[in-house]
Amino acid sequence: MCAPRWHDDAVFAALIGGGGPYAVTPAERFVPGGVYEDGSLIWRSRWVTRGGIVECRDAPAFPGETGRLVPLRRIVAREGPVRGQVVLQPVTGYGREPMREMRRGASGEWRARLGGLALRWSGAEDARPAGEGGDGCRFTLELDLAEGQRRDLVLEWGAGPLRTPTVDPGRAWAATERAWASAVPGARRHRGGP
Repeated sequence: MCAPRWHDDAVFAALIGGGGPYAVTPAERFVPGGVYEDGSLIWRSRWVTRGGIVECRDAPAFPGETGRLVPLRRIVAREGPVRGQVVLQPVTGYGREPMREMRRGASGEWRARLGGLALRWSGAEDARPAGEGGDGCRFTLELDLAEGQRRDLVLEWGAGPLRTPTVDPGRAWAATERAWASAVPGARRHRGGP
């Protein structure tokens, strides 16, 4: 993923051999799967474990804003309880420059700098920062969800300071779903088979 614009430097480049994961991993052994929701860029991951099923929806908030990128993530315990972990470790310059200046914001959200970017991560107030030299380069969030519970994580990137209020995940998901339905009006929407 490049931020804040599609042609900027990558902050998550693990898929192409670089650094920078933003990973959700169940604690139990699992079988993974995933699919894009019809007519959208909303990705739905699903992990089946011995104890249940966990799903994660990911999407860039849509419509977007110039100079700002807002990835949304919603983790839901569909069947049974879910234990797991979320790791956020963005790097820029294809692994050369880690996060710095990690600190809590006024509302409990995490803030950091990455190159010339400002980062704000909400919904992860109980995450732990870690890294060398006390400045940190990674956040780790332990998940413990009962069946039916969910956890919304909102990551905001900006080319300048993020002075607006933190994003409300419910409103952001609703706007994203409406925007995709409007942008792709003829898409066939179905669940299951052909």
